[in-house]
Amino acid sequence: MVTNTHYLILQRLFSVFPRHPAGRHGISLTELALQTGRKKIFKILVENGARVTKPYSYLTLAVSRRDMDTFKCLIKHDAFLNRHRRFEEDDGLDPNSVLLSVLEAHIKSSNCFTRQNVTTFLNVLKQFGFNFWSPQVDGMLDNLRNKGLPDIVDEISNLRSRMQTLKEIARVAIQRNMGVELPRQVKHMNLPQELRRYLAYKDVDRIAVLQDNLPKNTIMISGDQRQLFIFNFPNRQ
Repeated sequence: MVTNTHYLILQRLFSVFPRHPAGRHGISLTELALQTGRKKIFKILVENGARVTKPYSYLTLAVSRRDMDTFKCLIKHDAFLNRHRRFEEDDGLDPNSVLLSVLEAHIKSSNCFTRQNVTTFLNVLKQFGFNFWSPQVDGMLDNLRNKGLPDIVDEISNLRSRMQTLKEIARVAIQRNMGVELPRQVKHMNLPQELRRYLAYKDVDRIAVLQDNLPKNTIMISGDQRQLFIFNFPNRQ
């Protein structure tokens, strides 16, 4: 059990050693927290500057687990927006790989990964500046048509038809310019509270809620990225 004291220790540790890995050849602390499902600890590590060694792999894993909290945390702290940055540990993955993982999750387990949840992930990507108008996305749409998934094609086409506002474009530009410092610095900016909330993507937090159409008394246990186990338990009398 992790207490508030543990959280304070972690915060203090990673404010002093923000990029300290678990070992030269070992697993990083961020990856350990992510793989073991410690979302709160993972969030604290990332927010205090811990090194994110495989951001696109982490985002893909968050999608497979329908873990919107981790997904937003990674994007907010520059794991997604800085497209010109290269991550050797990520085996050549890029933002388009994240979009593809969202679509594949729906194809593989559409009964659990509903169209509404796909739409939620897509909207988060758009809010944070993903380029849905690139040739790579056009190719994905052609593949989806060939696989007989017109509903997802229509969803992305509808999303592409609504261009971002100037206000949204400006926010993405600020995020890209400030990078990992924005979430920590925005609270100290001499700006109206409403504008600070906007720069902190609080509006995205409201829309990024996944819907669950699973039966009651269902427990879902996610293994690796390609496994999903569903257990239904009878009601207690």
